[in-house]
Amino acid sequence: MIRHQDLWDIAFVITVPTAISDPLRVANEIVRFSTHTKKMIVGCMIGGDSMKTPQHILKEAKIPNFPDLEDAFRTVGNICRYTCRDNGSSCGYAREGGPEEKNV
Repeated sequence: MIRHQDLWDIAFVITVPTAISDPLRVANEIVRFSTHTKKMIVGCMIGGDSMKTPQHILKEAKIPNFPDLEDAFRTVGNICRYTCRDNGSSCGYAREGGPEEKNV
């Protein structure tokens, strides 16, 4: 993703506890990744108390994190909507058929 930053604007990194993945390692990798881009990185560390330390790691690095996907998408959508409005609706979010036009 770092080599192809022209192909994306926002990265949502969704993590749930599994027997294979280590949430602390994932959180630290998200922080490391964020140091190589100016793009928006959003963490979704889903898993209740088992994700408290990984969530704290992201918070300390000033990376937004949401324990719920719906909240993450709603918040980022609102940011995009207001950014587009303030920039004269020049970004892709305000294109024809987008949420603004459908009054979502």
